[in-house]
Amino acid sequence: MKKLVVSAVALSGVAIIAMATQTAACGGGSCAYQSICGGDPTPTADQVTLCNNRLADPRCGGYYSDMIGCEQANQVCKSDGTTAFDLTDAPCNDRIARWTNCYFGGSAGDGGTD
Repeated sequence: MKKLVVSAVALSGVAIIAMATQTAACGGGSCAYQSICGGDPTPTADQVTLCNNRLADPRCGGYYSDMIGCEQANQVCKSDGTTAFDLTDAPCNDRIARWTNCYFGGSAGDGGTD
Protein backbone atom coordinates (compact mmCIF):
# COMPACT_ATOMS: atom_id res chain seq x y z
CA MET A 1 0.00 0.00 0.00
CA LYS A 2 1.11 3.56 -0.61
CA LYS A 3 1.24 6.33 1.95
CA LEU A 4 -1.53 8.85 1.48
CA VAL A 5 -1.34 12.57 0.92
CA VAL A 6 -4.65 14.19 1.62
CA SER A 7 -5.97 17.65 0.83
CA ALA A 8 -8.75 17.14 3.29
CA VAL A 9 -9.38 20.68 4.42
CA ALA A 10 -10.52 21.91 1.05
CA LEU A 11 -12.36 24.97 2.36
CA SER A 12 -9.28 26.39 4.05
CA GLY A 13 -6.88 25.22 1.35
CA VAL A 14 -4.73 23.41 3.91
CA ALA A 15 -3.12 20.19 2.83
CA ILE A 16 -2.91 17.51 5.46
CA ILE A 17 -1.23 14.18 5.36
CA ALA A 18 -2.04 10.79 6.74
CA MET A 19 -4.98 8.55 6.95
CA ALA A 20 -5.34 5.35 8.94
CA THR A 21 -7.42 2.29 8.38
CA GLN A 22 -11.17 2.52 8.33
CA THR A 23 -11.29 0.60 11.59
CA ALA A 24 -9.19 3.14 13.47
CA ALA A 25 -10.87 5.09 16.22
CA CYS A 26 -11.20 8.84 15.81
CA GLY A 27 -8.41 10.72 17.50
CA GLY A 28 -4.76 9.84 17.40
CA GLY A 29 -3.97 10.32 13.73
CA SER A 30 -0.64 9.22 12.31
CA CYS A 31 1.69 10.76 9.75
CA ALA A 32 2.93 7.27 8.80
CA TYR A 33 -0.38 5.90 7.53
CA GLN A 34 -0.55 3.44 4.67
CA SER A 35 -3.48 4.46 2.47
CA ILE A 36 -6.24 1.99 1.74
CA CYS A 37 -6.63 3.76 -1.63
CA GLY A 38 -3.94 2.33 -3.91
CA GLY A 39 -4.03 5.29 -6.31
CA ASP A 40 -2.99 7.87 -3.71
CA PRO A 41 0.52 9.29 -4.10
CA THR A 42 3.28 8.73 -1.57
CA PRO A 43 3.88 11.84 0.58
CA THR A 44 7.13 13.72 0.24
CA ALA A 45 9.57 14.04 3.12
CA ASP A 46 8.55 17.70 3.47
CA GLN A 47 4.87 16.76 3.76
CA VAL A 48 5.62 14.16 6.45
CA THR A 49 7.71 16.72 8.34
CA LEU A 50 4.87 19.26 8.13
CA CYS A 51 2.41 16.68 9.45
CA ASN A 52 4.70 15.74 12.35
CA ASN A 53 5.27 19.41 13.19
CA ARG A 54 1.51 19.99 13.30
CA LEU A 55 1.04 17.00 15.57
CA ALA A 56 3.77 18.33 17.89
CA ASP A 57 2.25 21.84 18.06
CA PRO A 58 1.60 22.41 21.78
CA ARG A 59 -1.41 24.64 21.10
CA CYS A 60 -3.24 22.91 18.23
CA GLY A 61 -1.58 19.49 17.87
CA GLY A 62 -4.35 17.68 19.73
CA TYR A 63 -6.96 19.12 17.37
CA TYR A 64 -4.82 18.14 14.38
CA SER A 65 -4.49 14.60 15.70
CA ASP A 66 -8.26 14.37 16.26
CA MET A 67 -8.92 15.69 12.75
CA ILE A 68 -6.60 13.36 10.88
CA GLY A 69 -7.61 10.45 13.10
CA CYS A 70 -11.24 10.99 12.14
CA GLU A 71 -10.36 11.24 8.46
CA GLN A 72 -8.23 8.13 8.76
CA ALA A 73 -11.09 6.22 10.35
CA ASN A 74 -13.51 7.36 7.64
CA GLN A 75 -11.40 7.12 4.49
CA VAL A 76 -13.41 6.33 1.36
CA CYS A 77 -11.86 5.45 -2.00
CA LYS A 78 -13.20 6.46 -5.42
CA SER A 79 -13.46 3.99 -8.28
CA ASP A 80 -10.11 5.27 -9.63
CA GLY A 81 -8.36 4.20 -6.42
CA THR A 82 -7.85 7.67 -4.95
CA THR A 83 -9.39 9.17 -1.83
CA ALA A 84 -12.90 10.64 -2.10
CA PHE A 85 -12.23 13.69 0.05
CA ASP A 86 -15.83 14.89 0.23
CA LEU A 87 -16.99 11.55 1.65
CA THR A 88 -13.92 11.15 3.85
CA ASP A 89 -14.25 14.64 5.35
CA ALA A 90 -18.03 14.73 5.85
CA PRO A 91 -18.16 12.96 9.22
CA CYS A 92 -15.18 15.01 10.43
CA ASN A 93 -16.37 18.56 9.75
CA ASP A 94 -16.49 19.44 13.46
CA ARG A 95 -12.89 18.31 13.97
CA ILE A 96 -11.74 20.07 10.80
CA ALA A 97 -13.34 23.30 12.07
CA ARG A 98 -11.71 22.99 15.51
CA TRP A 99 -8.23 22.53 14.09
CA THR A 100 -8.71 25.22 11.43
CA ASN A 101 -9.96 27.71 14.03
CA CYS A 102 -7.07 26.94 16.38
CA TYR A 103 -4.33 26.91 13.75
CA PHE A 104 -5.47 29.99 11.85
CA GLY A 105 -5.94 32.21 14.85
CA GLY A 106 -9.29 31.53 16.45
CA SER A 107 -9.98 29.68 19.65
CA ALA A 108 -11.00 26.14 18.80
CA GLY A 109 -13.67 25.98 21.47
CA ASP A 110 -15.60 29.11 20.54
CA GLY A 111 -15.93 29.11 16.78
CA GLY A 112 -12.86 31.20 16.13
CA THR A 113 -13.37 34.27 18.27
CA ASP A 114 -10.69 35.25 20.76
